[in-house]
Amino acid sequence: MSNQIVTGFENDKYVFYDRIEYNSALGLISGGVITQLNSTQYRIDSGVGQLKDGSFVKWDTTTITSPLIGQEASICVDNEGFHEIVIDHSTRINKIRLGLIGIVEGISILGIASEPYVATDRQATLVDFLSTFMPINIDGNLYGPNNSNLFIDKTEGNIFNIGRNFHIDSTNPDRIHIPASTQTSLLYNFRPLNIIPSDEVIPGSWDNNGVLTAVPLGQWTIQRIYLFPSPEQSDTGIAFGQQTFNSSDNAISNINSRMYEEVQIFDAAILLDFLIVRGGATDLSNLGDAVFF
Repeated sequence: MSNQIVTGFENDKYVFYDRIEYNSALGLISGGVITQLNSTQYRIDSGVGQLKDGSFVKWDTTTITSPLIGQEASICVDNEGFHEIVIDHSTRINKIRLGLIGIVEGISILGIASEPYVATDRQATLVDFLSTFMPINIDGNLYGPNNSNLFIDKTEGNIFNIGRNFHIDSTNPDRIHIPASTQTSLLYNFRPLNIIPSDEVIPGSWDNNGVLTAVPLGQWTIQRIYLFPSPEQSDTGIAFGQQTFNSSDNAISNINSRMYEEVQIFDAAILLDFLIVRGGATDLSNLGDAVFF
């Protein structure tokens, strides 16, 4: 029963056909919409859900008067189709969450949100979640100075990116090994989409609202170093700094500044390092010229 969908009911027993895999996932399959009716009552539409053991449960449309206890709680259905308000989330095991209820205790319902945990295609849900963060650096891929010059090196490392390695190794589809690189080739970018290939760091320029401008004497910028992960060839991109600072410490304290405008070309890349660099730098191994952060 764990890979079948309920498509009807007969004499209070389930009628099954059209085998559809639900991965024995706990959650809502259909219906179950919650609607607030007034300050103390809400309605739950009839629905079908799946329990952890792969069995199914159904319930009819019902109107419920809230006990007005607690502050925020989950509205759930248990394994017999009865509705519960669950305040302690650790007790929600094997209950199907339909949504949330906010309560002004003893007075009224503050609000209702129909936000179910669904049983269908949990893998797609996980992929959607992970896509918010991908690609993800697993280990390594650290940038640093090559020597007393303006070249940079990168250590080897591993990246997680769903499906990106499948055509190379179907048994390891999501993990990409990136080899180390010496005197790494760089792709500089300034807004909106201007690319400058370079073998060395370019410390003397900054992105002044889309105009490449010379860094003033004694000033520092924050260059962001990105990796475009690929099993075949991984490129390193650098975004020119968008502000200038009077010291490396001042620049470091502004790394998370909201003044920075994300550059669209790096949407498919992963931000790995910040290079705090002085405009007249000649030696990236010298803390008076540069700091990798």
